[in-house]
Amino acid sequence: MNVAMLCNHYHPHVTGVVTVIDTIIRNLAGRVEFSVHYACPDGSAAQGAAVFPSPVGKVLSHCLRPLTGGYFPFTARCLGSMRQLLGHDLLHCHTFWPNSIVPLLRLAGRRPVLLTAHGGVDLMRTQQWPAAYQRLVRRALLAATSVIALDELEQEALRSFAPGVRTCVIPNGVDLEPRVPAEANCGPRRILFVGSLNARKGVKDLIAVANSREFAANPDVEFVLVGEITPDIDPASLPRNVRLTGPLPPERLPELYAGATVFVLPSYSEGMPMVILEAMAHGLPVVATPVGAVPLLVEHGQSGRLVPPGDRRALLESLLSLIADPILAAQLGANGRMRYEKRHTGAAMAHTHLNLYTDIYATRTH
Repeated sequence: MNVAMLCNHYHPHVTGVVTVIDTIIRNLAGRVEFSVHYACPDGSAAQGAAVFPSPVGKVLSHCLRPLTGGYFPFTARCLGSMRQLLGHDLLHCHTFWPNSIVPLLRLAGRRPVLLTAHGGVDLMRTQQWPAAYQRLVRRALLAATSVIALDELEQEALRSFAPGVRTCVIPNGVDLEPRVPAEANCGPRRILFVGSLNARKGVKDLIAVANSREFAANPDVEFVLVGEITPDIDPASLPRNVRLTGPLPPERLPELYAGATVFVLPSYSEGMPMVILEAMAHGLPVVATPVGAVPLLVEHGQSGRLVPPGDRRALLESLLSLIADPILAAQLGANGRMRYEKRHTGAAMAHTHLNLYTDIYATRTH
């Protein structure tokens, strides 16, 4: 069986969706043949096919340069360069934004199409679109062979938005990299954030907390922010206890998780964040906001702390409590690790995908 993965980005632009794709490919190697077809919104990569040496090995990838400008690369004008998709047994589309709607609608009747709704953010934004766009998205959802939701709440939202949609639930999972020994505890305690440094991720709130009297006067605590720097923040005006690393390749992250004391993600909207799963897998307590599927990952008081989005005082107090009580932090982290092992391993996620792929393929060939 060969499966084409369709997404907006691929390596070296690493996002949570890319991590999901890599995890599926890595765990199903030898049982399913994959290729990745991705957009190149800024035209920075060469159009056409290449064997890309990704972290999961060499993967045949196909970059589609946008022909219409803006962020709508998967349009009718690109369909000619996407004809190779028809040679696959199954298409797995990892977005239902307008840039994927046209091929989904055009190809759904000729090849089975799976669509993963990566979090409530997409659906929330969809409902903010004009009515014409909403109709297109509904048509795409209904045309899909099956739509994968990350949790039951998202599944219900999909059913409400597109009555009659065929849907199932497959929670995200991550592979646990070999543990990196933590450095001797002779430096500052680190509060780690991983994600795009933008307002939606709550980075402004986090920086304000770092600049608070309680943390600014404490030389033993450092905020480490990993991710792409956006215009939402001014690196020159950051407090001295905030360190920016910029975007890092996935293989650099385990050492940062290993050296951290607390993981924080104070977002205003999320799906099922892969970075929270990675933090849980590394035994870190998590301070986050109860948005999207986050409450299904982080149990308040059991594996971390949940604070209202934008509540800087609650964010400050939660971080302070875990920094001040290493025994509590270790216990919450251990609970999160157990939850990861029980529900969110990469192997479990990939195996569930394989069962779905196999069922759809068997139905099509009989």
